Amino acid sequence: MAIPPAGFFSRLVVTFFLLCATALGPSPFHASQANLQMTSSSARRGAISGVVTDGATGRPLRGVLVSLSDPKVQVSVGTVTDSRGRFVFTDLPASDGYSFSVVKSAYYGDGFISSGVPRGLANVKLRLTDGEWLKNAVDIRLWPYGTLSGTVVDEQGEPVVGVPVHVLMQIAVAGSLQWIGGPMGITDDRGFYRIDELRRGTYLVHLPNVQSTVPPSTTSPAVVAGGNPRLNAPPPTGLDLGAAWLTLGRYAIPPPSDGRLRAYPLLYYPASRSIASAVPVELAHGENKAGIDFMLQPVATASVSGRVVGPPDALAGLVVRLLPSDTLIENQGSEQATALVGADGAFSMAGVPAGSYTLAAATATGEFGLSDAGGLTTAGFVASGAMFTMGSGPSLRTTSPVGGLAYFGRTQVAVGSQDVTDVALELRAGGTISGRVVSEDGSLLSERVNVSLSPATGDPKLMAPVAWVEPEAKPTTPMRFPAPEAAPGHFVFRCLQEGDYLLNVNGFLVVKSITLPDGDYTDRSFHASPGIDINDVVIAVTDRAATLSGVVHDRDGAVVNQSAVIIFPAERSQWSHFGMTPSRINSAIAFSREGYKLSHLRAGDYLVVAIDESQSQAWQDSRFLEAAAAVATPITLHWGVASVLDLTLQQVTVR
Repeated sequence: MAIPPAGFFSRLVVTFFLLCATALGPSPFHASQANLQMTSSSARRGAISGVVTDGATGRPLRGVLVSLSDPKVQVSVGTVTDSRGRFVFTDLPASDGYSFSVVKSAYYGDGFISSGVPRGLANVKLRLTDGEWLKNAVDIRLWPYGTLSGTVVDEQGEPVVGVPVHVLMQIAVAGSLQWIGGPMGITDDRGFYRIDELRRGTYLVHLPNVQSTVPPSTTSPAVVAGGNPRLNAPPPTGLDLGAAWLTLGRYAIPPPSDGRLRAYPLLYYPASRSIASAVPVELAHGENKAGIDFMLQPVATASVSGRVVGPPDALAGLVVRLLPSDTLIENQGSEQATALVGADGAFSMAGVPAGSYTLAAATATGEFGLSDAGGLTTAGFVASGAMFTMGSGPSLRTTSPVGGLAYFGRTQVAVGSQDVTDVALELRAGGTISGRVVSEDGSLLSERVNVSLSPATGDPKLMAPVAWVEPEAKPTTPMRFPAPEAAPGHFVFRCLQEGDYLLNVNGFLVVKSITLPDGDYTDRSFHASPGIDINDVVIAVTDRAATLSGVVHDRDGAVVNQSAVIIFPAERSQWSHFGMTPSRINSAIAFSREGYKLSHLRAGDYLVVAIDESQSQAWQDSRFLEAAAAVATPITLHWGVASVLDLTLQQVTVR
């Protein structure tokens, strides 16, 4: 059965809604004009209207599905835009906050608008009073997707059929740029691939070629094919090498030469084995860029074998990965080879091209990928879903092998023309960070909260699940959340890989201070190391958060219909390495006279800037904060004080 192309199901949903809307009647303006002439019987009802345009061309977009909802007033309605991009909702009751969603096939929205999957505007609640008509209250820009395409041929110029071509997209996370996994294409019988639904940005086009091996005695080889190892599936197609079974079928493999196994190495466009020397591809809104071609050249290979040393329970189902030493990523599919470890810790990898590598093993890992794009799956790892999402774009996907214990190991391996044997990889237990959460007066909390621990650099493989902190009093209602590992009022994070971490408390409470016996860590990271325990962390929280609100004007003094407001600390040292959930950086969408509201803020010195709504997520890049600081407004916030600050819209350009 043919696999539907990327975005097929989202387009199917949109088509269904459009057909329904067409069957129900004419365009929203034709159908609703009479309702806009408010009669005495409907004088208390209101209306909301707006326009949807193509952000790349400025032209109106017809046939866009626009939805409006507010469960509190029992309203959930939809319409489609007319030939001038207009939509209108009439006969609406007053509301403290209507939410919107906008969907059009082959288009995506700015950072706070999601297309493809109907979803409301994040942080936007549009208030409507009795009998009010909000004209052009929501003027929305949608941006056309672009595409990348090309061909893959072998050394004879023949098309390579059925192999994956993967793209990596460059984004800013925690203040710095990194590459994340994007969608994937498969070559057809002409060796041609096409990758759709790409946003404007910088891409690396990646031709993976992972050599995956298992011990000959493996009874569940489905684990290497990315399936469920508990299923009694038949063995995949493979090559018996005696010491290992090399799985075949997913990637291209050349014929042997002089009885020796050869392989096609992984490549980055145009023909690089290293990200550092790859040529990025810049894609504009709606651009269809062709000619991203690859020619595979076979190389001689060697085998890499050895033993993983660690607790028996940690070896069960463990996968070791051979990563190029100069790689900037550890996404799935970035490996040159993988191997399933035997019960005795032995492993063997076949078909490894010469090069410098890092041999890595972990019983859990994570990576960033576009939330609306499928990507590669490392052999032996089972996906466990998205833990963290930034706006409508990237999300963190976590994966884990079969083993349940958290141990980690890394060592360097140099591969030449001869087989590499007796490699020893020692597994080490992760570090621990633990402590307690108290009120600002030092007493235990009366409410259940969760504590997050995120890598200061945004490295996804270091992400840890949240820890629930139980109050001293037992809950009177059935528990709806995972049971905490620690005693009441306490938290613990175990099995941490080496790195710098930041703590935060999520929910209605705000961190006031984070301390250890050796000093203040409120705005300072903890360095975790395998086997090292950091204990006695005290997080003091308060419900007296600061808030900031106001209205955004243009340079002529007129109220701006839509904009984004970003607040960030005045201290330059906090513009990077601020983790995934920074406690002193926040953003909100400002709508007309409703303005903006920033909540759950800590006291301190800040800079505030109003910019175009398309830049609502730009705070992830420290270069943006550097540029924004020159035009931002300084303000000092105080605990429990609601401050008001009207802003002038600024233009911030990152150079």
